[in-house]
Amino acid sequence: MRISNGHAVQYLLQHEYSHIWLKAHTKFKDRIVCKDSKYYALDLWNLYDGLCFDAKGFLWAIQVKTNAWAKAKPIIDFQKDHKISCIVLNVKKIGSRWKVFERLYE
Repeated sequence: MRISNGHAVQYLLQHEYSHIWLKAHTKFKDRIVCKDSKYYALDLWNLYDGLCFDAKGFLWAIQVKTNAWAKAKPIIDFQKDHKISCIVLNVKKIGSRWKVFERLYE
């Protein structure tokens, strides 16, 4: 995971994203409080691995996956209720090289 996160960060920097923050994965969960409920999550809202800003200053949620794409439905469902853009990065080792592919959900 650390290797793929490192490649993801380098990719974001090369594509003019900045202030990249990836949430550390630990055994401790964060408490998320909503108006009518609360829940515990390892990732941001049980969905994202971090946050960053693009060159225009807009906030993007980040999801990093290795060798597979994240499921689109949870991202799209979350975006119906929340005005947040998401960049999903798929980090794959192809031969001896690492490649990063992206999908944007705006």
